[in-house]
Amino acid sequence: MTVASPVRRRKPAPDSAAPTGSDTGDHTTSALDRSKPYVWVTALHPAKRLLIGWVFKASDYPWLQNWEFYPASGALARGLEFSTQPFDLPRREAVGMTGLFDTPTFRWLPAKSAIESGFAIFYLQTPDGFTGVTDVRVENGTIVVEDGKAGKKLSLKASLPI
Repeated sequence: MTVASPVRRRKPAPDSAAPTGSDTGDHTTSALDRSKPYVWVTALHPAKRLLIGWVFKASDYPWLQNWEFYPASGALARGLEFSTQPFDLPRREAVGMTGLFDTPTFRWLPAKSAIESGFAIFYLQTPDGFTGVTDVRVENGTIVVEDGKAGKKLSLKASLPI
């Protein structure tokens, strides 16, 4: 499986595939590109040609956490979390950071108030020759997924507003 997302360097993060023959684990974080109205995270299974993705406002979730566990048994596990903080930290520590890479590390919810946020999720089969995701964007209620390397574009009508 490969994972891609738009990090602050304004390019998709390099495809991250599971290592072979190792007994490792890791937890990394990426600040997502807040210069665009929407950001995205995708996971592609190239052999099965299956792609899952999420689109959301960077102002709601400016961080992507990536948890990986690759034991020698071969039972691989990976978790992707779009988040309001870079790591799972106690509130006091997250607030104490005051920011990281010019990105907030927490979000306040004032007393007796509410915050609304949402995301779109999509799941689809990719065409032959699809190599990875280089961009995802929302255009007039349609989610557009691009593989710039292979010159392929997929479009999906969102069932609800994003």
